[in-house]
Amino acid sequence: MKRRKFYAILLVFACTFMFSCTQDNEGDAPQVQLSDISGVWQQTAYLCSDGYFVSIYGLDAIHYEFARPDTTGTLKYTQYTLDELGNKVISKEGTWEYDPQTQNAHVVEPRGWNLDIHFIFGEKNNATLEIKGRTVNSNSTVKVKRLTK
Repeated sequence: MKRRKFYAILLVFACTFMFSCTQDNEGDAPQVQLSDISGVWQQTAYLCSDGYFVSIYGLDAIHYEFARPDTTGTLKYTQYTLDELGNKVISKEGTWEYDPQTQNAHVVEPRGWNLDIHFIFGEKNNATLEIKGRTVNSNSTVKVKRLTK
């Protein structure tokens, strides 16, 4: 009799453990890994002075590259467009750091034209970037799509 109780309790414990492990937790998982903004983001639209977004395609699209750490642990940032041959035309370079709590990236450029970029994540690999530079002319709001991670 004691042996039956032992096996019954063991069976209940095993079933409880099995169902708790196979439970669907997709609703609990964040849609975007907020601590990881690394990769190449391509501009798809920009906010114009009239307050609406204008789509942008092709060679005019700006790319924002947040590279993963290199061998020295440095996080490199590159902002560029592509020429007719697909070569990068770099407009800004520097290093970056990201705070997942505030969803803000801080870019330090050697020339001092540092940027603060606030990420507003959309569905899948889309986001809106609110970019604040050191001058009014370097501020912008753009919609982007992540091309690579």
